[in-house]
Amino acid sequence: MTANEIALCTQYASDKALLDAIPSPTYPVDLVETLCVTINPCTELNTRGEAVAKDTWIHRSSSNLALDNEQSAMSASSAYMYYSMEYARVPHGIVLEVCAPNFEKIRLEGVYECNPDTILSVDGKCPTPHDYGSFEVADCQFALEASSDLIGHIQMMKYSFLPGYGCFDSSGLDSTQTLTSPTPPNSIVSCGALEGEGYAPGANLCGVACKADFTLDTTTNPPSCNPKCGAVTSLQCSPHEKATAVCEDMNEPRYTCEACSVQTGYETTAWSTTGTRTTTCEYDICLAGTFSDSTSASGACTPCPVNHITTTPGHEINKENKYCYKATVYETSKLIADKLSLTRDEYEVTFQSRLTNNWLEPFSDDVLKSLPAQGNKKVLVFSPAFTADCLETAIEIGDEYQELFIEAGGQTLDYVPSLNFSDAWVQAIIDITNSK
Repeated sequence: MTANEIALCTQYASDKALLDAIPSPTYPVDLVETLCVTINPCTELNTRGEAVAKDTWIHRSSSNLALDNEQSAMSASSAYMYYSMEYARVPHGIVLEVCAPNFEKIRLEGVYECNPDTILSVDGKCPTPHDYGSFEVADCQFALEASSDLIGHIQMMKYSFLPGYGCFDSSGLDSTQTLTSPTPPNSIVSCGALEGEGYAPGANLCGVACKADFTLDTTTNPPSCNPKCGAVTSLQCSPHEKATAVCEDMNEPRYTCEACSVQTGYETTAWSTTGTRTTTCEYDICLAGTFSDSTSASGACTPCPVNHITTTPGHEINKENKYCYKATVYETSKLIADKLSLTRDEYEVTFQSRLTNNWLEPFSDDVLKSLPAQGNKKVLVFSPAFTADCLETAIEIGDEYQELFIEAGGQTLDYVPSLNFSDAWVQAIIDITNSK
């Protein structure tokens, strides 16, 4: 029976140097074994057909452990180390025990017996079951001389199978069983169920099947089912992401996603599997009363902080509210008042464009009607939110609100025209445009 064999060798240093010189050695073609004896654990024979029984201590002086070409090696060297074993190749499923003999016992009784203080046990690692690619070929060169005082003294060996291991083939298996490796030494194990996203229902070690969107990889242990889209795995991106890679090789497309950058004053539109939004970031301007900047979570527009202008530090325009309509209204009003040397109790800020009862307050008409009762009989009105006059400013404020104010007990309401086409304003527009 073909099997992974046990090898007992000398010349460890030179064989290891030869193996180390190979950039990426593979098993078994790159094994370097210059002077060895090999044993088939299934037939219990060496390569010369001589019996080497398992579970039995044997000294290297026995002819069945003579190394191949050993006679030539002895004649070529004036300092040959008789009977020594320097390293071993031990297949998975085998335990190899080696030792130095009790030399006193040999001298007095002529009997080969292990010195118990020198016994070394080696669990085989060459190769790992199923997958020759997952182990180091250097594991096939296990040094036996564990210390300098054992050099030349490791002369006895015994090998045995690990519990449950032997030399099995598929002929004796039933439908619920499989082998740990097709090449012995091996063991019989049950066909455990394989669970994972890509496995077909009922998949197990005896019959691996993958779902339609997955491909079978037999180089792994156990065999795996890998998605056809590979590393492109997400079924969808989050609302504020875009897809940098799209794979349509599966029933449901898969995506690689990354976050969209935050655009100040804009909200990232929700990611979609249709249209250009799948692979690009798109934005909507923030609605009045909301803002976004680099501190905004996921590029969402958030409500502006409550803002009013006082002399208290922190209530002026800042990075949290500088894109909010209400904040900019108060700041602009404060700048005008500062130019006119007005104190805070000498002016009011009101809101004119009342689209609903939920509009920004206080409302202009309500404030105007309340002023005469407070002793304010004369009013000067600015509309800094308008750079050019329109019906809303010229008629509503200039005419209708004047009538409303006088009816409430006021004397005069003067309206200051907007910037319109004044030379200073036109030049300011030119300067702002050129600065961009």
